[in-house]
Amino acid sequence: MNTLPKVLLVASECAPVVKTGELGDFIYNLPKELINLGFDARVALPLYKAIDVKKFNIKPIWRDKRLKIRKDKHNIGLWSGTLPGSKAEVYFIENKKYFGTGTTSFAEPVSAKATIRKYGVKANHRKEIERFAFFSDVVFTLLKEKLLPFEPDIIHANDWHSGLLLKLIYENNQAILKFNKRQKKYNKTNQVALASLQNPFRTILTIHDLSNQGIGNSKNFLKDGIFHADVVTTVSATYAEEIKNKENGFGLHSLLRKKQARGILNGFNYDSLHSFGEKDSHKLQFQENNGLKKGIAFPIFSMTGQFNDHKGMQWVLPVISYVVSMFDAQFVFCGSGDEDFEKTLIKLAKKYPENIKVTISKEEDSAIAVYAASDFLLMPSSFEPCGATQMIAMSYGALPIARATGGLKETIKDSKTGFVFEEKNEKGLLKAIFRALDVFADEASFNQMREAAVSEDFGWEKPLSEYAKIYRELMKDHTTKA
Repeated sequence: MNTLPKVLLVASECAPVVKTGELGDFIYNLPKELINLGFDARVALPLYKAIDVKKFNIKPIWRDKRLKIRKDKHNIGLWSGTLPGSKAEVYFIENKKYFGTGTTSFAEPVSAKATIRKYGVKANHRKEIERFAFFSDVVFTLLKEKLLPFEPDIIHANDWHSGLLLKLIYENNQAILKFNKRQKKYNKTNQVALASLQNPFRTILTIHDLSNQGIGNSKNFLKDGIFHADVVTTVSATYAEEIKNKENGFGLHSLLRKKQARGILNGFNYDSLHSFGEKDSHKLQFQENNGLKKGIAFPIFSMTGQFNDHKGMQWVLPVISYVVSMFDAQFVFCGSGDEDFEKTLIKLAKKYPENIKVTISKEEDSAIAVYAASDFLLMPSSFEPCGATQMIAMSYGALPIARATGGLKETIKDSKTGFVFEEKNEKGLLKAIFRALDVFADEASFNQMREAAVSEDFGWEKPLSEYAKIYRELMKDHTTKA
């Protein structure tokens, strides 16, 4: 008999069904690995219009059930599928009003351009706030009314999208505990009241990006989640400490200290990678295919993903022309982001067509080929909760050049598997690039660092054991209190 706690992970995305960032990979990998360890772990997601139900064999359990969500009744459907390559079951919540119209960008609906409020936190669009408030309300109703074909012990929420759910669960848990104490005191049983209550759920919240808090209409859903969760985790130990300070806490540093948020570095699924053959041969072919000067002696610096201040693009742009002119270096950019940054990159590519290649794209497959051809990866992030890009790049022998922040600080060994700098400016980045070029000029040292980077293992074994430990602690704590 399986005595391990049953876990329901609740999130806005899950690869490969729907993904906008590293959260999607986390929600795919953790339940998959938990199941391999003997846990019963499942996932709850919205059924967005753009999800291909045929491709992923997602089928309805029931549809058009009229459920009272808060004060109003809504048509709700519940669909089910299994994550590709896994036994983990996923429940999809269907509602045409909130999930069946509009965007194809999944967890980030088309909205007014995000504004920056106090502490630099993003203000979310009203429709986005309403969408995920509704999502939390529905998941809570399904749990309370036992409408899921699964009765979890632990609810593992992720980021602000399911923060309200933890507040609802906490309030319900308090009502249960209060009722149980009253019954124990008077030695009575009220069957009507008991029918609407159940054993309290234990809860955990994982923060993947503190800068996006679900703020709108005087609400802060991430703050709600942090305050009401039994345990709060982040995706690296360094990030957990950074966000407890005012500078990096986005207004929630005091609460995070009080909750003793702990960090668990994300694992990486190496099975998702594929080979491009011998490194130098791929580099030469890549240069030829992209109109760059062909030659192993030309160092390739790449930057992929989001082109914005968070990722340090404001420090990259000022150094490009200098490094190209002085060292005949090559830069490859593959991603998308702020319009001004994209325009500047395109202008630079026109000025230096044999040294700079810019591809505005959100396709991850394009980025993978870039890592495999690159000598160095630029990650001068202003903050980085965990980061998977550096893990991927290192596995292909591309040495990261990164700021000493969050997961980058934990995964990159300075002058051994990459180059790390502290400064938040282009001067610090440029110094790190100079160090990288010095090593590049020494073939033996460069190959030694490459081999060390490729040998790094950031698999799921360690983070899996840490999450399993937390789940067991939660259940033990629950049993003791009961």
